[in-house]
Amino acid sequence: NPSFIFTSLHGILRQAPNTFSPNGFSILPGTVPAYTNLYHARKDSGDIPKIEWVAFDAEMSYGIMGGRGGETWLHTYVTTRDVRVLVFDGMSAALGGSGTMDSQSVFLYGEVKNETRRRGRQGGLVDEYTRAADLCKWAEKLGGGGIEGFVRMNTGFEMVWCDFEKSESWRLVSKLNVTAPDTQEQQREDVLDDEGPRPPPGMPWSNAAGWEWIRSATWHYSLSPESRVTPDFCCFFTFYSPSFKSFPNTLTTRKNSSHRLIGVLKPDATAFKTAIGESLLPKKAPCSGLDWRRVTQDIMDRYGGRIKELSLVLSANATNATEKVEKAGKLAFAGVMPFVNNSLPTGEEEERCTHAFTEFIPEASLSPQEFLLRDTVEAVLGRICRLFVDVYFEYVQPQLSVEDTVWKWRRNTETLMGWLDWDMWRMCEERCRWDEVCAMALWPVL
Repeated sequence: NPSFIFTSLHGILRQAPNTFSPNGFSILPGTVPAYTNLYHARKDSGDIPKIEWVAFDAEMSYGIMGGRGGETWLHTYVTTRDVRVLVFDGMSAALGGSGTMDSQSVFLYGEVKNETRRRGRQGGLVDEYTRAADLCKWAEKLGGGGIEGFVRMNTGFEMVWCDFEKSESWRLVSKLNVTAPDTQEQQREDVLDDEGPRPPPGMPWSNAAGWEWIRSATWHYSLSPESRVTPDFCCFFTFYSPSFKSFPNTLTTRKNSSHRLIGVLKPDATAFKTAIGESLLPKKAPCSGLDWRRVTQDIMDRYGGRIKELSLVLSANATNATEKVEKAGKLAFAGVMPFVNNSLPTGEEEERCTHAFTEFIPEASLSPQEFLLRDTVEAVLGRICRLFVDVYFEYVQPQLSVEDTVWKWRRNTETLMGWLDWDMWRMCEERCRWDEVCAMALWPVL
């Protein structure tokens, strides 16, 4: 279904789309630029292990460790050169059995594994360290692919760094005891009495860590994707691809937790993994350089609000059918205006609209994966253009009664919205105050 590929493409490194569609299906390489700060919080000042997680926001690292009692140390690192990574979309760092780990499991093992959720102090982290080690083993065997880490998301974006022992791509900036004052007070009450005044009263910062963690995640909701990773769309791979028979590429349900990879066959998974590895090796291959995520954003910016408004206009109870047709017709004209000539239907309007973003891209410049992205954009845009063209010309040259026209347009608009299922229609509609955030269910905080 091209609508699923479209939303997956648009959602790369964006918090909100991947939260609404937590079971990721897409994988692509990216680059963490030189001089990017990365953070790792821990309960001691010791050296970081060879394989470990770092966050792109300090609030995420502190949120994980700061509320656990005892001292909290924040290790800050900086990349010394561009670092190549592999990105898994969805809530790919959310532990659980609902499908968030499917793509990593199929990528690593050729099937969805039933993880043994070990009890005890570490919980599911035992499986996480095994998974991280297996990912890094694959990267090491890849050799010339140069993958040094894996970027995933839960409440914010994190990175599995594969080799803190030998890698020359990072340096330590600082190791600081960032234990919140209220925690220090509890631990050192007798010392504080002797050394001077206690920390000022108020909300303990360690207790507010979850709030600040959520706040940092909202920075990357939708309009502002995680900018500290530059995705390479020429090597965009997705389990929605129709190229593999056992992949779930004929789904019709909403893009949510119902999308699973349980039925993927090992031969298809192996071929998929091999193709990803081969695309990462140094070689001369076509690549248009087009930012396909920007293309999806352009389309959503241009049509998303108008589609929603069209739905509201046609569903309004306060206006009669004639007024609805008038408002909808004018709204549709705004959508098709760049593609019509003298407001006369020639049959070319929909074609111009459908290929508005792709018509002049030379096929020789496209990577194998970009052909799928081009076809996806045209398929999605084609459905949108058809609606706006039909509404506009049926407004200019009426064929039905106004009541039947409203019913037809409303049905077609609702069908399109259900098919597209864009996250922008599910966000908070009111503007948040400065002390509020538009919060959604974010594992593991909410």
